Amino acid sequence: GVKRLQGYYHPDTLQELNACRVIRSTFHISYITFPPFPRYFYANSQPMKLLRLLLPASLVLFSLGFVPQTESWTSLELTAANTAANYTYMDSTERDIIKYCNLARLYPKKFARLEVQNYIGTVEQPEQYKNSQNKRSLILDLNASKACGALSPDSALTKMAECFQLELQASGKTGHDRKNCTEDYLAENCSFGKSTGKDIVMQLLIDEGIASLGHRKNILNEKYTKLGVAFGTHKKYRNCCVMDFR
Repeated sequence: GVKRLQGYYHPDTLQELNACRVIRSTFHISYITFPPFPRYFYANSQPMKLLRLLLPASLVLFSLGFVPQTESWTSLELTAANTAANYTYMDSTERDIIKYCNLARLYPKKFARLEVQNYIGTVEQPEQYKNSQNKRSLILDLNASKACGALSPDSALTKMAECFQLELQASGKTGHDRKNCTEDYLAENCSFGKSTGKDIVMQLLIDEGIASLGHRKNILNEKYTKLGVAFGTHKKYRNCCVMDFR
C-alpha cells in the first residue's frame, strides 16, 4: 500500500515507492506490495539512511551467493607440477605425463575432486571407467594421502625409457622384459593404447585389473624423486609409454 494525498504522493511515500521499484527491477518480481512503513522508516530518518547505505551491498552479496563457483587449478599449482616445462628433449605428451603425475602427488585431495571424480573414460574408450571400483578406491587413496614432492625429469632415466619403448614398439609385446636396454631404475610403469598424457596417467592410477595397484603406488611413492618418460607408437596397441622412476 502506498498512501496518496490530494492527487500527489507525499515525499516520504515516494521514497517507499522507489524502494519497491528498485527491489522489483533487481529481482525481476512482476508485482510486490508492502504494508505502510512506520514513521521511523521515513526518508530522512536514521534507519532509512542506514538502509540506503546497506541495501546495495546486501544485494551484491545476495546475488553472489547464487553464482556457481567452479574450482580449477591455479597458475601456481600448474607451474609447480609442470617440472618438465623447459625440457626440450621431451614432447608435449611426455611433459603432460609428468605434470599430471605431479598434480596427483602435490595436491592429492584436489586431484581427486578435479581429475578423478568425473572421469569416466579415455579418448579411445569414453566410458571405460564409468562403473570402476578401482576408480573409487583411487579417490579414497588420494583423500587419505599426504602431499609429497614433485618428480623431476631425469635425462639418464629418459634414455633408458626411450630404449625400452623402442624395443616394445618393434616387437609389439607388452611387459617389462628387456633385451638390450639397461635397467638402472627403481620402478617402472608401462602404458599401452592411450594417446594423451592425462589418459596415460589416469590409466596407471586407476590400475584397472591390477590387484597389486603397482602402477598407482609407483606414481604416488614419496621415495621417488626423478622420472624418465618415453612415449611412442606400438604395433598392436598403437601407442606405448614407458616411465622409469628413481
